[in-house]
Amino acid sequence: MGPTPTRALSISRVAQLERELDVRLFERTARGVYLTDAGQALIGPARRTLNESRSIRGSVASMRDGVRGTLSIVASSAQSDGILGDYLSAFHAALPHVELRVAAAESSVAAADAVVAGEYDIALVEMPVQPALEVLPVVEEEFYALFAGAGITDPTKGIPTMTRELLQGRTMLHLPLAQFPRQRSVQLWHQFGADPLRHLELADCTLQVSVARSGGAVAVLPRVAALAGWGAGLDIAAPPRAIRRTVGFARQRTNTSAQVTRFLGLARRLRPSVNAPISRAATDAMPLPLA
Repeated sequence: MGPTPTRALSISRVAQLERELDVRLFERTARGVYLTDAGQALIGPARRTLNESRSIRGSVASMRDGVRGTLSIVASSAQSDGILGDYLSAFHAALPHVELRVAAAESSVAAADAVVAGEYDIALVEMPVQPALEVLPVVEEEFYALFAGAGITDPTKGIPTMTRELLQGRTMLHLPLAQFPRQRSVQLWHQFGADPLRHLELADCTLQVSVARSGGAVAVLPRVAALAGWGAGLDIAAPPRAIRRTVGFARQRTNTSAQVTRFLGLARRLRPSVNAPISRAATDAMPLPLA
């Protein structure tokens, strides 16, 4: 059985491209087809060209009959929890003809790198990022200590302040150091000039909450994750000096497609639920001004 018409056309185009470039892009063997070194080198530029082509087609479709096409977004769970969902829901409701593709990255740095490489349109990142990207900040989020066994949290009185005594004899839970250079757990211990009993590296915030429930460890988590742990019965406390991060949507400066422009325009008007008060007595944190 011979190749399908579509596959035959693809093979013909690849062969034509190899002739034009005077280089072999694929190595064809009995086991299959593999990229040569030259083929590997062309992956990045090819992806960028494809994204630019999609951007042009999307802009033309937008002028003709409304915004259509595809919008690709990448984010790590450490950045997206409690933030990204609001934007995706609002965008889908406003522009139902735009296909959303959302992917996971290991870290904020990896998400930003993927946008620089042209693999995605937008990344949800922790600022700052590399100068090659343009970032729209959407929320400034506070971190809180989460632990068990102290019995200090009263929902009617707001969030207490962490003390050195509450840290003593506990394990520090933290994200992988290689992927997350800014460690909030380390910042908390440094505020007291204290050392943890031991260190435990966990890549997932949900897993940190589970381990903190054992009573011998402290996790320092973003507001939404801390709120979830507090709702499950753990103690929550604020660092003596606030620990914050700014999260935003990053894009290549040259990516001005209709889909990206409309998404960022919507982001400027939304107030993310991450800023909801953590208790009736807590002060509601305001998002950054998005002028």
